[in-house]
Amino acid sequence: MNASNWIDEYLKNQGAYKIKFILEITSPFFKNVLEWLIDNPINPPHDAQVIGLYNTHYAQNTKQSEHTQHQQTHLNDQLHSTQFQLKSYLNNNLKESIRMSYYSLADIYYSLNNPEHSLNCYLQSRDHISSSPQLIETHNHIINMAIELRNYSLIKNSVIKINSIALNNVDVSHDALLISTAIADLGQSNYAAVVESLTKLSPISTHPLVTPSDISIYLTLCALTTQSRHDIKSAILNNEALRSKFEYAPHTKLLLEQYVSSNYKQLFVTLEENKWWYLLDPHLHHQYTAMVEVIYRRCIVQFFHSYNSITLDSLVEAFGDEQIFTHTLSLIKSAHLNLRYDAVGRVFHRPQLDKRHSLIDRAVTLSELNYKSTAQLLLRIKLSDANLVLGERPAGSHKVNLQRRNSDELDDVDRTEMDVETK
Repeated sequence: MNASNWIDEYLKNQGAYKIKFILEITSPFFKNVLEWLIDNPINPPHDAQVIGLYNTHYAQNTKQSEHTQHQQTHLNDQLHSTQFQLKSYLNNNLKESIRMSYYSLADIYYSLNNPEHSLNCYLQSRDHISSSPQLIETHNHIINMAIELRNYSLIKNSVIKINSIALNNVDVSHDALLISTAIADLGQSNYAAVVESLTKLSPISTHPLVTPSDISIYLTLCALTTQSRHDIKSAILNNEALRSKFEYAPHTKLLLEQYVSSNYKQLFVTLEENKWWYLLDPHLHHQYTAMVEVIYRRCIVQFFHSYNSITLDSLVEAFGDEQIFTHTLSLIKSAHLNLRYDAVGRVFHRPQLDKRHSLIDRAVTLSELNYKSTAQLLLRIKLSDANLVLGERPAGSHKVNLQRRNSDELDDVDRTEMDVETK
């Protein structure tokens, strides 16, 4: 599949906010995205921006359609009308009407390509909530807008709010909350937490802004960055609930299998072939390079665990990278690898502990124990010669014969004592 067909297929399955993000970054698909957006408009202001970019960069004379201009005018009229109604509701303190007006304003601002104002309307509507279902609905809107704007701290705050309500047996989509939490952790580079959240998903988990292919990509890259081969195999590859997710992005399962089988050369070939899946994603774009570097270092460390010595040629062949020598030396210098390099033989050696050293260490430890016990015995002998050691007590003198008495015996003893006192 060539680049043009690939990007067309990619755009069909992505949300509007992801498509807008592609125009903000440098990529070879800039023209393809502009042409696709001209045929598939999102909203009037953004469509006008797309046409302006297309005409400027490629010397075209494409004009905005009359229908789009009419939509723009209609949305502006709706905005002014809703703002006027909201003022009236605020003056009369009509709580439910105020909340719904903020919702309407949020939708209008979003259609006018102003997601920041839309989010602000949802935040203001929180002051006019009167029930738990309304709170959950509002915070779900906030989470979706925060995902689009990459406001990761706000996502977590809203998830915490919904989870606190969910304790009262209110119907909540836990899968959607897990996915939202994973997005927030991904944006904050907390990769282990991403794996922990996504491995808890059910087979039918969905999210309005996150596709199944996104889930498999986030899970795969974060697992390669933080998890061991055993954990990947047991918690991810053998997880029945995640099996359907890998069908939407088959290369992600292949990446995990290559890592588990130590096929590092093909692993990085597969990463390179699919890198635009990751670089076009707004939550991965700024982290992908750092994640690949971490995966590369982990693979080198994992590779040397299986060998006591290995040649540089074998290392280069396993990774297919001539720069592997430089990376390995940097890991040795940073103490991530305990190796020695023989420059003459071009061989890496793992330092071996001489068995004689361990034998000597054990002998020294045993000698120290014998010395302490001997010193204690000599001290006791000296104290005994000086008559400073107390003699042993007679046999049985230290024992006290204690017997449990029943209540009748205790009453007899009390009567005897009373008779003695009377006499």
